[in-house]
Amino acid sequence: MNGQNGHGVEPLLLSVDQAAHLLGIGRTLAYELARRGELPSVRFGKRVMVPRRAVVALVDAACVGTNENATPAPETRWVAS
Repeated sequence: MNGQNGHGVEPLLLSVDQAAHLLGIGRTLAYELARRGELPSVRFGKRVMVPRRAVVALVDAACVGTNENATPAPETRWVAS
């Protein structure tokens, strides 16, 4: 997915499937997060779309730990081989 719409411009809105792909999560989880309001979305008729900037903001907030709605990452333990 190159993310461009043929005009050299990144789309402002992504389908939930596209947002899920960018986030590395499944479609079902992405729809659940959108339903709960944890993944900001807009509805056009029956179509649910996710603002591209919301995906970036969600990841940025999770990385710096400022998003109160984000699930903390599990503790990582490195094992010497």
